[in-house]
Amino acid sequence: LADTRPAHILQLVEEMKKAGRLGGKSIAIVYGVMRQAYARAVFEQHISVTPCTIPNGVIKWRSLKSKARKPYTRAEAHALCFDERVPLDQRVWNALAFFTGMRTGEICGRRWRDWSRDARPLTALSVHTQYEDQPLKTDDEEDTHPRMVPVHRELATLLESWWAEGWELTYRRKPTPEDFIVPNRLGTGRARYT
Repeated sequence: LADTRPAHILQLVEEMKKAGRLGGKSIAIVYGVMRQAYARAVFEQHISVTPCTIPNGVIKWRSLKSKARKPYTRAEAHALCFDERVPLDQRVWNALAFFTGMRTGEICGRRWRDWSRDARPLTALSVHTQYEDQPLKTDDEEDTHPRMVPVHRELATLLESWWAEGWELTYRRKPTPEDFIVPNRLGTGRARYT
């Protein structure tokens, strides 16, 4: 650890860039992990200073190969929500995303009990947690902003069908209010990276 110098770190970054196998973001993640490891080594008093001090601009987060993301077309979004070639549970998940604008963690955290079917003029989903019932992600942990999200009629029809028969066909038992609307294939809550 003590023998590593900033020039060594810079050389590693330049060699990763030159090899062309990793994009800018991946290289930045590798560098970030190294920075944290060396910061911990400083904290643990194994070294007195971190060698991870390469100049700004050496690492670019965006890969030169990456293209700007384009939004889905209406036809693509419709296919992802209703095309039978897409597995039913994934169609429901996609529809929740497209029709509500919820974040990934918010969709993963929705349980059947969160769906207010008697709300009018549209039914609504209570969004107050994310993955595995964790609090919503916000800049201020004291200010989580739970909210009610309206459920479009097409989404409501899909959810009704999913509740009535699709969920049971997928998970081999009837859903309960405590079940996640779209759990993982084991029937439990989806974790952040599944």
